[in-house]
Amino acid sequence: MLTTPAPCPTPIGCLIPEPCSEVIDSQCVIYTGEDILCNDAVVAYENTSVAVILNSIIQYFCNLFNNIVLLPGPAGLDGTNGTNGTNGTNGTNGTNGTNGTNGTNGLNAFKFVHETTSDFDGQIITIIGQDIIYHCNTFPPGCSADIVFVDKLCDLHIEIYYLFGGLWTRITSTPGVTVTIDDNTGNIIITLGIGPISPAVPVRIVILA
Repeated sequence: MLTTPAPCPTPIGCLIPEPCSEVIDSQCVIYTGEDILCNDAVVAYENTSVAVILNSIIQYFCNLFNNIVLLPGPAGLDGTNGTNGTNGTNGTNGTNGTNGTNGTNGLNAFKFVHETTSDFDGQIITIIGQDIIYHCNTFPPGCSADIVFVDKLCDLHIEIYYLFGGLWTRITSTPGVTVTIDDNTGNIIITLGIGPISPAVPVRIVILA
């Protein structure tokens, strides 16, 4: 005949005596109530040990949570723009490219320069048309917009400069300065009809075709 052991001593300081005097294995405790349901699913059956019922409950909820589909939450707000970075340092200069090939000489171009000194005051400078042809070999013919050949000295581009204080000043369009060209001889006559200057200054007449 088995005897029930004495209850466990109550720890010092506890106001209520220990309610349990023995420990029983959960496999030895049988549930005799009605089947326990959760959403029409049987979680615990009648006449089942407490150990089996606990395991069934845990398994039920593990399966339940594994089948839950988590819906995505709303999109977060856009973050603020970052500050602009500082400019990078300049790169080193590249190497110089090779020189290009010289172009071919044009057929209808020349440059004639006449140099002299003048104190202005109405001085007349005459450039002989034949000198231009002599020094430039020939007068290069051109053509107009109407495809008409032109070979007159008046078709040339004439500019007049004088040097003063280290600077060349253009006076071609200055009032009192006139340029006339004799259509028969080709002579270019330049009149420097502006106020006198002393001492005389270098004058350069550039004729381009």
